[in-house]
Amino acid sequence: MYFVQYNPLKEKLRERSLGDRGVMPDMERYGNLSGGSGIVAYESGPDFIRVQFSSGSVYLYTYESAGPENIELMKELASKGEGLNSFINMTVRSNYARRER
Repeated sequence: MYFVQYNPLKEKLRERSLGDRGVMPDMERYGNLSGGSGIVAYESGPDFIRVQFSSGSVYLYTYESAGPENIELMKELASKGEGLNSFINMTVRSNYARRER
């Protein structure tokens, strides 16, 4: 196991670079333990996960669009704060229900 040291200056610069694309209301900030994720926030429900990327785009993935197993794994990765961006890129990239923003 390894630890990522919190750097307040780096976080402030990252937030500033998001500009008006800050975290959407009702979404939880993604942990981003690796430091290189394109994901900034997520929201999960019983049969979905909504993901906000650093570009400001928000995508909704559902049981129907990406499959229950994939959605449950995405929720787990989101709560851990690591691996979600890679999983999306390699497995469910275009299997979203809709782009919301």
